[in-house]
Amino acid sequence: MIDQKYYYEDPKYEAVFKKYPTLWNGYLQGNKEKWFKKEDYSKVYDVITEICEINFYIHHDEDHLYLSLDTDENYYFSSFEKHIFKIIKQLEKKFTIFIKNAEFYAFECKHFGNQYKYTITRNKENNNKIILKKKILNWEKFDK
Repeated sequence: MIDQKYYYEDPKYEAVFKKYPTLWNGYLQGNKEKWFKKEDYSKVYDVITEICEINFYIHHDEDHLYLSLDTDENYYFSSFEKHIFKIIKQLEKKFTIFIKNAEFYAFECKHFGNQYKYTITRNKENNNKIILKKKILNWEKFDK
C-alpha cells in the first residue's frame, strides 16, 4: 500500500481525475481594522507562491485579498484543496490577521468542463476551525 494522504493521489483513480488546464479566481476576506498593509504586498505574494509553487495574480483592498490564475497545466482542484489551509494559516501567522471567509471558483478549460466553487468559513463553536465546502457543476451530467 502506498502511503498517501489524499484519495486523488492514488494511481487507480488516474482516469477519474484526468486533469485539464484550469482558470482560477477568488478572494480571502478579513477585518478592515487589521488587514495587509501596502508594504506587505510582496511578502504576501511570496508566501502564496512558496506554498503553491505557482504565480497567482494578487490584488488587495481594505479587507479582501483577490487571487486569480490564467490557464496553467500544473494547478488543479486537488492542489488547491491541499494548499488553501496552509495559505490561510501562514498568512494569519505571518501578518497577524484573521481571515473570516473566502470564496474561490475554478473552471476547467475543456468542452463541458467542470466548474468548482469553494466556500471557506469558520466554525465559531469549534475554535474558529476552517471549513472548506466544495460544489461541482458538471455540464455533461447537468444537460442529461
